[in-house]
Amino acid sequence: NSHVPLTRLSAAAQPLDEIVDLGGVEGDELERLRIASASSQDFWAVYLRFLDVLAQGDGAASMAQVDTVRERSDDPTRDLAPLTHQIVEGGRAAAARGREDDAHSIFLLAAAFSPDDPEVNVELARQAWAGGNLREAIDRFDRALTRDPDNLVALLGCADSHIRLGEMSDALELLQRAAVAHPDSTQALHNLGRLYVDLGRLDDGLAQYRRALPAAPDNARVHFGVADAHFRKALLLREDGGDPAQELADARRAVERALALER
Repeated sequence: NSHVPLTRLSAAAQPLDEIVDLGGVEGDELERLRIASASSQDFWAVYLRFLDVLAQGDGAASMAQVDTVRERSDDPTRDLAPLTHQIVEGGRAAAARGREDDAHSIFLLAAAFSPDDPEVNVELARQAWAGGNLREAIDRFDRALTRDPDNLVALLGCADSHIRLGEMSDALELLQRAAVAHPDSTQALHNLGRLYVDLGRLDDGLAQYRRALPAAPDNARVHFGVADAHFRKALLLREDGGDPAQELADARRAVERALALER
């Protein structure tokens, strides 16, 4: 399970002397290290019991230990992630069956246990976005990004929310971050290209579409985006008295390719 910090658990089970070279450490400093090690081992013993109960499927018992884990952990969001993930999966299952209200209640339960968990905040943000509550969606996406700055779903979702509110500069910053953090993401590159085009930065938009094409040559949306940018360039050339023939030819090729892919 990717939510369980196995390396830390295995190290915590060993005496300090076996995992750290204490040569040359004496007196009060040695005693301080031993006390800190004993405290750490005590916490991980509690945490292992928490995970064991959770692995047995006893959700109620694991929830009963949440306060103990939260109080003694140096990073409760990380250490409660196994339980939070299970709760979120229950919410997703409810949503998949069309029980959105039940899903929302389950996600709020997860947030009560771990309010900064990015997985929880992304799910609540998605629901807020779907309901048209864009400010709430942005707040939830932002909370997810505070904890997980490269979260692709949060970056794209937050950018889209800003676009719908007309806040293009905020959206542009988020999409630029997404393209840098996820250079192979067709969706990130496409969305950034589309925003550049909508802002009149046609060459920048084309550059992003072209970055997306090698990884997704059969993506019709990207080809339609290329066509749109070339058509707009053709219109600008015509307005300025230039020759739009090449831009129109490039646009037609892109449209033909997109239509062929959609058949």
